[in-house]
Amino acid sequence: MVDYSNASLQAVTVHIVGNKAIGDELQLSGAPIDTSDIRLYDLLHKFFLGNFAAPEFYSFIKSEETVNPVEAAAKSTFDSNGLFFPSSINIARALYELSENLGYKEGALYVAHFKGIYLDEEEVDVIGIVKSESTESFLVLEEGKPAMK
Repeated sequence: MVDYSNASLQAVTVHIVGNKAIGDELQLSGAPIDTSDIRLYDLLHKFFLGNFAAPEFYSFIKSEETVNPVEAAAKSTFDSNGLFFPSSINIARALYELSENLGYKEGALYVAHFKGIYLDEEEVDVIGIVKSESTESFLVLEEGKPAMK
């Protein structure tokens, strides 16, 4: 069972990930989003945790031959405090490098770090990764601002 009731959003970053196969760009944010505004914090918290009817779990398959770049980036966040932002960049780069399907659309990649989530009564840190290809935005991203470059 997953308990989000004590979840605390530690950091969120947004990158724009295009389709490499058709020449779209990867636009990396210059910094995490400033979530000091309680309304924004609550909105992002609800965006990541409020819409799941059932918990979704993904595990990574270990292989001696290949390294999963998303797993490596997530692991670096958990292994070393303070490395969330560089890890989010590595996640965005990995997704961009894998975007070779012509049907893949450009979109905002949200990466969030949570503490205080309980999985089977054990407190765990969580990385949330959501890509939105919707043209309807709940968050306006301004290029050139510190949080979106």
